[in-house]
Amino acid sequence: MNMDMNRLHFLFAAHSDGTLTAEEHAELQERLRGDAEARRLWFLHQDVEDGLHALAQQDGEADLAVKVPGVMPARARKGWLQWRPLTAAAAAGLVLGLFSASVVFAYAVPHVQPWAERVLALADAGFEQGTAPAAEGVPVRFGLWSGDFTESTAAQQGVVPKEGKRMLRFLRSDSAVSAGMEKSGGGNLYQVVDMRAWRSEIADGQAVVDWSAWYQWVPGAGETGMQFMTNVWAFNGTTEILPRNWKEHLYQETAKSSHRMNAEEARGKWRETTGRMTVPADTDFLVIELKVIPQLAAAGAGAHEFSGCFADEVRLVLRSHAGLRQQVAVRESSPGARPPALLISSLPTYFSRLFTLPAPTTP
Repeated sequence: MNMDMNRLHFLFAAHSDGTLTAEEHAELQERLRGDAEARRLWFLHQDVEDGLHALAQQDGEADLAVKVPGVMPARARKGWLQWRPLTAAAAAGLVLGLFSASVVFAYAVPHVQPWAERVLALADAGFEQGTAPAAEGVPVRFGLWSGDFTESTAAQQGVVPKEGKRMLRFLRSDSAVSAGMEKSGGGNLYQVVDMRAWRSEIADGQAVVDWSAWYQWVPGAGETGMQFMTNVWAFNGTTEILPRNWKEHLYQETAKSSHRMNAEEARGKWRETTGRMTVPADTDFLVIELKVIPQLAAAGAGAHEFSGCFADEVRLVLRSHAGLRQQVAVRESSPGARPPALLISSLPTYFSRLFTLPAPTTP
């Protein structure tokens, strides 16, 4: 591994605490760009944060308006079991569960910060246009859906769209560029989202994207073992890297968030996949993927044909502290303007490998 593990975990922890300096942020970005193992650990760190965010939402502690601004300094915080009892117990269970995987984490920090919220525009997010998405694999252009064979459809097979009058239906696990090839994997649909207009909002490296997508399954005869999955990735550079990145498994993304769901949970009803991803400051674009994964087929079976796999109402929301500061500046310049409410919109945490996180030096 081309890195000092203690230093890497210190950078991860500082990022989660919001204490990362500009120099440390540049160092972290460089490590993530140049070391695949560092990226793997970063994605694991993000998965843990996403899981605890979901637990916090279940505990009713996310997205609550608060009246008292301010955050306890990182070095003044007490042990992690001293915050919310129910959430702490759930997080403790997550820590204990990780022992069996030989990945042991210990240290988490509650973090309450104000956010500005901006909905990122997705092209045809509800599939209402009525035209079939392109079946041309991973796109390199902004503002369109492309991937495997899918269709935009009105209600069918007893499934009513989650919102609006139309929804997405997955048809096959191949595309026009892969037709005729042996491909029995999942059915995919992608969209690339331009982030260059949001440079100022993500410049501090603390902005996050909250995403969601809804799925429903009507199984065909003998169809079992289906899964739904949503993935979101952050990239820098140009979109031309995407086809090769997927084909050759280059893992050039700088951040990732995902949620996999057993389709049984969505049998005959709409179920939501959600997640959160920290957006690196040098992000140029995001990729969101909607995916259905069938049970493994026999070798040479060809593309899988889906009988009743649907998706709808895809959403991306950018939340940033920088954006809030801009809004405050505008409102303070307007007579009679009201200050924005503070929101507990996440419970960011961090687990470092046991006994490897160096204690911060007291200034």
